[in-house]
Amino acid sequence: MLINLELIKQHCRIDHDSEDELLKQYEDAAKEYIERQLDRRLYEDNVPDNDSEGLVAKSAIKQAMLMTIAHWYEHRESVVVGSITSTEIEEGVWRLIQPYRLMGV
Repeated sequence: MLINLELIKQHCRIDHDSEDELLKQYEDAAKEYIERQLDRRLYEDNVPDNDSEGLVAKSAIKQAMLMTIAHWYEHRESVVVGSITSTEIEEGVWRLIQPYRLMGV
């Protein structure tokens, strides 16, 4: 895990253990989601020598993951009914991770 489960629970304001497995699933999915957006693999500490485009997950990337996890935790379906939209969450996540995206020519 790139993000400690206790930090995820603190961010989501969860004070019980009954959804730990769900939160771990969200953390895995958030990591995969951000890796796809960046087109880079994320690592906790060190990037292996054979991954020239790998990236150690910095604080901004971890914050983007926390925002994504909290959004998924709060809105467990793909559609949110009402006036609330996820545009701001998506834009906030993008602003945090965009500087780490490799730009090709």
